[in-house]
Amino acid sequence: MKNWLATAAMAMMVSTGWAGRVVPLVNIQNGDRPNDSKALVELSEEYPGANGTSLKVTFSAEGTLGDWEPKIKNWNEATKLILDVYNPAEEPVTAILSVVPKDLKGKSRYNARSDNKVTFKPGQNKVVLAPQEMVNNSGDIFALDNIVSWYIAGTAPVEAVLFFQRIDLQIGE
Repeated sequence: MKNWLATAAMAMMVSTGWAGRVVPLVNIQNGDRPNDSKALVELSEEYPGANGTSLKVTFSAEGTLGDWEPKIKNWNEATKLILDVYNPAEEPVTAILSVVPKDLKGKSRYNARSDNKVTFKPGQNKVVLAPQEMVNNSGDIFALDNIVSWYIAGTAPVEAVLFFQRIDLQIGE
């Protein structure tokens, strides 16, 4: 009985340690960059937000910003995906955030992934998405336990510059 109580107490401490914790998908302030980007991505002190550094991303027709085999693969406990982005243009920039699970469950890669439209208005933006509410392109909720890739692509206008100040997951409330 004592062993069971000790194990339960440890499990509660471990699980509550993550509650409400924000963890970076890309630790921009440490100089990290996403590892699967086809856009021009450079560290910048322009529009740094609260963190002192941003990623200046110059999108073109085939430009993407993303991570293949991200450091955080299990998004089951994630309540929010947070993007702080500065748009220096006078017009909004729209893009698609795609999240790709490892298990395609017999679907094509397109049908298995979740494509989410995001809009960055001129100036400072905080975009918050709920991973638990994402559906795949065939309309099903998909498992978040093994994400193999995420990326932002398909900007309109095609030629766009955005400054990413943070790309984070919030774990728990």
